[in-house]
Amino acid sequence: VQTNYLLSELQAEKGLQISMDLKKTNLCNVKNMFDL
Repeated sequence: VQTNYLLSELQAEKGLQISMDLKKTNLCNVKNMFDL
């Protein structure tokens, strides 16, 4: 049970990291649009 808990924690952390990276990418894209 403990390992399953740790795995889900890792997956949640990875998902959070991915969504934050996506937000950063979106912000960069918006900035680039305004620069054009």
